[in-house]
Amino acid sequence: MASSPPESYGVASGIMNTFRNSGMVMSFALALTALTGAIPTYVIYQLFIGTFSGTLGPNYATAYLAGQSYAFELSAGLLILAAVFSLARGKETRQVASVSKV
Repeated sequence: MASSPPESYGVASGIMNTFRNSGMVMSFALALTALTGAIPTYVIYQLFIGTFSGTLGPNYATAYLAGQSYAFELSAGLLILAAVFSLARGKETRQVASVSKV
């Protein structure tokens, strides 16, 4: 927001929130995909929706934790990749706007 001109704050805020919401939805989809590979789909939906009653069996619990661990590792990898891209873009030069006193 600091790098956008004051007359464009609304547009910059809208774009920033769009990317933020897209990231949240994509992270949910990534976690759901990683976990679905580890345990049956119907159990995953019950866990995420909150309709699961009872306890997970030992084999499902182990598979769930393995899938969750994989999702965290994948998310950390994407975070590191994003940090590398951010560092690779270089330093940004900014011009300071002069404020006139009236």
